[in-house]
Amino acid sequence: MRQDLGMRWSGGGSWFLLGGAPATASFGSFDSAEGFRFSGTNVQVEGVDELDIVKTDGTYVYTISGEEVVIARAYPPQDAGVVARFTPDERPSGLFIDGTRLVVFGEEWPTEWTYPSYGNSPKTHVTVYDVSDPSAPELVRKVSVDGGRVGARLVDGHVYAVLSHYAYLEGDVVILPAIEDGGDLRQVSASQVGYFRDSPYGSGLTMVLAVDLHSDADVTLATYLTGYVDELYVTPRSVYMAGFAYRETDDETWEGRTAIHAVDFDRLAVQYACSAEVPGSLLDQFSMDEYDGHLRVATTVNKWGWGGDEMSSG
Repeated sequence: MRQDLGMRWSGGGSWFLLGGAPATASFGSFDSAEGFRFSGTNVQVEGVDELDIVKTDGTYVYTISGEEVVIARAYPPQDAGVVARFTPDERPSGLFIDGTRLVVFGEEWPTEWTYPSYGNSPKTHVTVYDVSDPSAPELVRKVSVDGGRVGARLVDGHVYAVLSHYAYLEGDVVILPAIEDGGDLRQVSASQVGYFRDSPYGSGLTMVLAVDLHSDADVTLATYLTGYVDELYVTPRSVYMAGFAYRETDDETWEGRTAIHAVDFDRLAVQYACSAEVPGSLLDQFSMDEYDGHLRVATTVNKWGWGGDEMSSG
């Protein structure tokens, strides 16, 4: 059972939660089809792969080169060379490899800009290829979602992508994002958007997309009204989404704070867990880690707002 995001405060307005070792990055070690060990992508959490432009399964290297995806045999050395290259419909921006499945992320921006600007968000595409034969990649699935990618992780054969979008008005109609899975197009409805009572987060939407790479099961798209989100910390069962915002204090001054929302997942099941808000801003994803069921966060507080001289961290 998840423990709530409780807080322990330190001096200077920044805070920590519990003690223990700091977060560290790991390359991970895997067994290739030929039986030797090889390292993977540098990741923050063991068992949680992170998106990159180069991936390997120990025998083949998969990489993005401009607008192409290139597959090259790397082992054994005498057989090294490019075996396939292809150009996805959208410019590729990141890859995952999981057994016989290659995942290519791409973004599509609108060709014409409209008013309001909220309607000009990109569309994120998650394309899955069967690379049982790396020399002949075969398209098996394509999922497209309105919204820009905040981040993505691969856990136990499932891709979890966090996307950002906005709800906006066209006349009297609230426009919400849509998702397309193959030929199946569906619009997010207002009743499917989770929100937090009394939260001043505006119209910013955060979506958590879950895709099973090894089945044709329906994808999950959990949508929440969260405001701005730009940093992720992901464990094998949870994604923490953080975003900076100014808040008005009781004495009518303004304070920079970070809102953090926790969402739990189990394969294709995605469920909101809890939220917290803390003073200050995060440096990056390595400002967060989980220890003994609690989230620990390091923030920097600027007392006088942007450009001020009084700052504290911890």
